[in-house]
Amino acid sequence: MSEVLFFGILRMPYDMAMENETSRLQFYGVAQEAASQIERLQAELDALRPKSGSAGVYHASHEERKRQIDAAIAEADKIMSEHRASRDRRKIDMPYQASGLPERREGDRRAGKK
Repeated sequence: MSEVLFFGILRMPYDMAMENETSRLQFYGVAQEAASQIERLQAELDALRPKSGSAGVYHASHEERKRQIDAAIAEADKIMSEHRASRDRRKIDMPYQASGLPERREGDRRAGKK
């Protein structure tokens, strides 16, 4: 039966659906078919839902968010290690900075100047 005919019979006005024995039997048959379809669709929907209800949905989204955070942390670690390597290369190029002491300049009057 086409959907148009199916829904047309289900939505018939009451007087038309209950007018005679034939229309009542037709309406009853389509109503039974509709009930069967609703039960089948409900079973499919239940099978698709997580077993633990909304907690399962939260858990799934929580796991996805955790993976995103882990990926972001890994990216940040990579950037930081590149930054440290760059900083270490600069220290080698500028030995006075590698010692951790400030650079001494000509005419520096700070204490400890030799």
